[in-house]
Amino acid sequence: MKGLKSGIFLLLIALTFAAEEYTKFPFTIEAEDCDDAGEPWTSIYDKKIKGEFSGKGFVYLTSTPFSFNLTVPEDGMYQFNARIGQILSKDGRLQTISINGVDYSYTVPYYEEWTDFDFGMHRLKKGPNKITFKPIYGFAVFDTITVTEATFPDFSSVP
Repeated sequence: MKGLKSGIFLLLIALTFAAEEYTKFPFTIEAEDCDDAGEPWTSIYDKKIKGEFSGKGFVYLTSTPFSFNLTVPEDGMYQFNARIGQILSKDGRLQTISINGVDYSYTVPYYEEWTDFDFGMHRLKKGPNKITFKPIYGFAVFDTITVTEATFPDFSSVP
Protein backbone atom coordinates (compact mmCIF):
# COMPACT_ATOMS: atom_id res chain seq x y z
CA MET A 1 0.00 0.00 0.00
CA LYS A 2 2.86 2.38 0.84
CA GLY A 3 4.40 1.80 -2.62
CA LEU A 4 1.07 2.53 -4.32
CA LYS A 5 0.66 5.80 -2.39
CA SER A 6 4.22 6.83 -3.32
CA GLY A 7 3.54 6.04 -7.00
CA ILE A 8 0.31 8.03 -7.02
CA PHE A 9 2.06 10.93 -5.27
CA LEU A 10 4.87 10.94 -7.86
CA LEU A 11 2.33 10.76 -10.70
CA LEU A 12 0.45 13.76 -9.27
CA ILE A 13 3.70 15.73 -9.03
CA ALA A 14 4.60 14.83 -12.62
CA LEU A 15 1.17 15.89 -13.88
CA THR A 16 1.33 19.13 -11.91
CA PHE A 17 4.70 20.09 -13.38
CA ALA A 18 4.18 18.60 -16.85
CA ALA A 19 5.39 21.03 -19.48
CA GLU A 20 2.60 22.76 -21.33
CA GLU A 21 2.83 22.27 -25.09
CA TYR A 22 3.71 25.65 -26.57
CA THR A 23 3.03 26.86 -30.08
CA LYS A 24 6.11 26.82 -32.30
CA PHE A 25 6.75 30.01 -34.29
CA PRO A 26 6.38 30.95 -37.02
CA PHE A 27 2.94 29.37 -36.82
CA THR A 28 0.75 29.01 -39.92
CA ILE A 29 -2.70 27.50 -40.00
CA GLU A 30 -4.99 26.83 -42.94
CA ALA A 31 -8.13 28.89 -42.28
CA GLU A 32 -10.33 25.93 -43.19
CA ASP A 33 -8.66 23.94 -40.37
CA CYS A 34 -9.74 26.46 -37.71
CA ASP A 35 -12.54 25.81 -35.24
CA ASP A 36 -16.03 26.48 -36.67
CA ALA A 37 -14.62 27.11 -40.17
CA GLY A 38 -17.20 24.90 -41.83
CA GLU A 39 -16.70 23.28 -45.21
CA PRO A 40 -13.90 24.84 -47.29
CA TRP A 41 -14.87 27.08 -50.17
CA THR A 42 -13.04 26.93 -53.52
CA SER A 43 -14.80 29.85 -55.24
CA ILE A 44 -17.20 32.65 -54.32
CA TYR A 45 -20.38 31.75 -56.20
CA ASP A 46 -18.38 30.72 -59.28
CA LYS A 47 -16.00 33.70 -59.03
CA LYS A 48 -12.40 32.64 -58.38
CA ILE A 49 -9.79 34.60 -56.44
CA LYS A 50 -6.79 35.00 -58.76
CA GLY A 51 -3.93 32.70 -57.88
CA GLU A 52 -3.99 29.44 -56.00
CA PHE A 53 -5.19 28.86 -52.47
CA SER A 54 -3.30 26.40 -50.32
CA GLY A 55 -4.80 23.38 -48.61
CA LYS A 56 -8.33 22.16 -49.34
CA GLY A 57 -9.83 25.61 -49.90
CA PHE A 58 -10.48 28.74 -47.88
CA VAL A 59 -12.93 30.29 -45.42
CA TYR A 60 -15.45 32.82 -46.70
CA LEU A 61 -16.14 34.92 -43.60
CA THR A 62 -19.84 35.71 -43.89
CA SER A 63 -21.87 34.94 -40.74
CA THR A 64 -19.91 32.54 -38.52
CA PRO A 65 -16.65 33.40 -36.75
CA PHE A 66 -13.71 31.00 -36.94
CA SER A 67 -10.94 30.65 -34.37
CA PHE A 68 -7.79 28.87 -33.27
CA ASN A 69 -5.69 28.67 -30.12
CA LEU A 70 -2.06 29.55 -29.45
CA THR A 71 -0.19 28.66 -26.27
CA VAL A 72 2.85 30.79 -25.51
CA PRO A 73 5.50 30.39 -22.77
CA GLU A 74 5.47 34.06 -21.70
CA ASP A 75 3.71 37.35 -22.23
CA GLY A 76 4.88 39.00 -25.42
CA MET A 77 4.14 40.68 -28.73
CA TYR A 78 3.23 38.67 -31.83
CA GLN A 79 2.65 39.64 -35.46
CA PHE A 80 -0.53 38.45 -37.23
CA ASN A 81 -0.78 38.15 -41.02
CA ALA A 82 -3.39 36.50 -43.20
CA ARG A 83 -3.43 35.52 -46.85
CA ILE A 84 -6.76 36.91 -47.97
CA GLY A 85 -8.90 38.24 -50.79
CA GLN A 86 -11.72 40.77 -50.65
CA ILE A 87 -13.94 41.12 -53.72
CA LEU A 88 -17.07 42.67 -52.23
CA SER A 89 -16.22 46.36 -51.98
CA LYS A 90 -13.73 48.47 -53.92
CA ASP A 91 -13.90 50.94 -51.00
CA GLY A 92 -12.44 48.33 -48.63
CA ARG A 93 -14.12 46.17 -46.04
CA LEU A 94 -13.75 46.23 -42.27
CA GLN A 95 -12.41 42.93 -40.84
CA THR A 96 -12.20 42.09 -37.14
CA ILE A 97 -9.64 39.96 -35.33
CA SER A 98 -10.33 39.20 -31.68
CA ILE A 99 -7.43 38.40 -29.35
CA ASN A 100 -8.67 36.82 -26.11
CA GLY A 101 -12.01 38.60 -26.49
CA VAL A 102 -10.66 42.04 -27.40
CA ASP A 103 -11.64 43.15 -30.92
CA TYR A 104 -9.35 44.98 -33.36
CA SER A 105 -10.72 46.11 -36.73
CA TYR A 106 -8.80 46.73 -39.94
CA THR A 107 -9.93 48.00 -43.32
CA VAL A 108 -8.99 45.42 -45.93
CA PRO A 109 -8.64 46.90 -49.43
CA TYR A 110 -10.20 45.33 -52.50
CA TYR A 111 -8.04 42.32 -53.47
CA GLU A 112 -8.99 40.22 -56.50
CA GLU A 113 -5.98 37.98 -55.92
CA TRP A 114 -4.55 36.28 -52.85
CA THR A 115 -2.65 38.91 -50.88
CA ASP A 116 -0.80 38.94 -47.56
CA PHE A 117 -2.53 41.35 -45.18
CA ASP A 118 -1.03 42.67 -41.93
CA PHE A 119 -3.42 42.34 -38.98
CA GLY A 120 -0.94 44.06 -36.71
CA MET A 121 1.12 43.28 -33.67
CA HIS A 122 -0.77 42.08 -30.59
CA ARG A 123 0.13 41.09 -27.07
CA LEU A 124 -0.46 37.47 -26.09
CA LYS A 125 -0.55 36.35 -22.48
CA LYS A 126 1.44 33.44 -21.09
CA GLY A 127 -0.46 30.21 -21.66
CA PRO A 128 -3.43 29.63 -23.97
CA ASN A 129 -4.76 32.43 -26.18
CA LYS A 130 -7.86 32.38 -28.39
CA ILE A 131 -7.70 34.10 -31.77
CA THR A 132 -11.01 34.68 -33.58
CA PHE A 133 -11.89 36.28 -36.91
CA LYS A 134 -15.39 37.74 -36.58
CA PRO A 135 -17.92 38.46 -39.33
CA ILE A 136 -18.93 41.86 -37.94
CA TYR A 137 -18.68 43.28 -41.47
CA GLY A 138 -17.02 40.20 -42.94
CA PHE A 139 -17.21 39.04 -46.52
CA ALA A 140 -13.51 38.42 -47.06
CA VAL A 141 -11.86 35.12 -47.90
CA PHE A 142 -9.09 33.68 -45.70
CA ASP A 143 -6.57 31.13 -46.97
CA THR A 144 -3.96 31.01 -44.18
CA ILE A 145 -3.14 32.85 -40.97
CA THR A 146 0.49 33.22 -39.89
CA VAL A 147 1.66 34.33 -36.45
CA THR A 148 5.29 35.18 -35.72
CA GLU A 149 7.12 36.51 -32.72
CA ALA A 150 7.32 40.28 -33.14
CA THR A 151 10.60 41.86 -34.13
CA PHE A 152 11.29 45.43 -33.25
CA PRO A 153 13.60 47.84 -35.07
CA ASP A 154 16.95 48.64 -33.51
CA PHE A 155 16.70 52.19 -32.14
CA SER A 156 20.04 52.06 -30.30
CA SER A 157 21.77 54.38 -32.79
CA VAL A 158 19.00 57.02 -32.72
CA PRO A 159 20.28 60.15 -30.98
